[in-house]
Amino acid sequence: MSNLLWLAIPGIFLVLQRAKAEPKPQTGAPPANIPGGAPPADYGKSNAVPSKWTDLTDSPFLLSLPGDATGGTNDPRDMAILNEIHKRATLGVLGFGPPPSPAQPLSGAGWSDVYVSAGGLAARVPVQTDAVKLDGVRVNTSFELQQRTADLLGLFSLTDKVGDAIDQQGLKIDPSTHGGIGDWMAKGQGSWTRHMLEHSYEVDDRIENAGHVPGDVLINNPGKYWINTYRNWELASPTTGAKYLDGPHGANFGWYKPGGGKWQNIGNAHNIWHADYSQVMRFMGPWIFLIQGDGSEIPVPTATALKDPELAPLLMHMGKPLLAARHPAIPEWEQKAVLIG
Repeated sequence: MSNLLWLAIPGIFLVLQRAKAEPKPQTGAPPANIPGGAPPADYGKSNAVPSKWTDLTDSPFLLSLPGDATGGTNDPRDMAILNEIHKRATLGVLGFGPPPSPAQPLSGAGWSDVYVSAGGLAARVPVQTDAVKLDGVRVNTSFELQQRTADLLGLFSLTDKVGDAIDQQGLKIDPSTHGGIGDWMAKGQGSWTRHMLEHSYEVDDRIENAGHVPGDVLINNPGKYWINTYRNWELASPTTGAKYLDGPHGANFGWYKPGGGKWQNIGNAHNIWHADYSQVMRFMGPWIFLIQGDGSEIPVPTATALKDPELAPLLMHMGKPLLAARHPAIPEWEQKAVLIG
């Protein structure tokens, strides 16, 4: 893969006017063996009008976002976030630096390392220190938006085992769950943009109460993750056997409890267009590094490791290699801001 210069300005808060560009049309349908179609228009929604958030930010970009997600493909809020990430990555002001690569193996700004092992093998896995932020706010994401962003930047969704390694090796903060399972969700307000900001600021408060500045330490609970797993190929509920009728589903995972365990084991209840305040965007880099007996490292593409029978157990608890290192029902995003590694 060719290398292009990735510039970043870590630590500088930049407020950029959102480019008034039309979203690039996305073509292609889910594979024929995966149910398609949009979910019902009122899926998980209330009839209340989302409240504004001018009291929470002065960022022109954040203030320009729609008040809620629609729950369908090419959601306007998702597209606004994707276009903004593309613009900032192209300008080199996305807020985190390049992930480790064979040419630059050490983690730079916005990246941390976790360590995993299986079957006599050990590896260093670069992960984002925190979830993706725009103007200081962790953006909420559907699986569709996250996969398109991964395609755009050359990164990869986390896995269950890597998420657990972050929890075990990072700073432990309590998840911001809003009543355990989320009173915002019970009110049908889980995807409101206002709650995206409120949730992110609450996570910042927890980091600061632990004696750190957001972004200076690997943290375990910025939200829940959409993950790479063989369960993204499921066409029906493994519990009831009922086929998914609201489109392809995606697996989410996370929200680690203070006393151990987690609120969300691998679950496949939501389709790929679902978004709520708890779902944040966090990635692995394009390379993992196998650790040899003498301490030296061998770089391996993350995509290769996820699909390799011997290496997959390093990254996933079940150890089942994937057919693809991405969600199978989301067409690959053709736009590229930068190629990494």
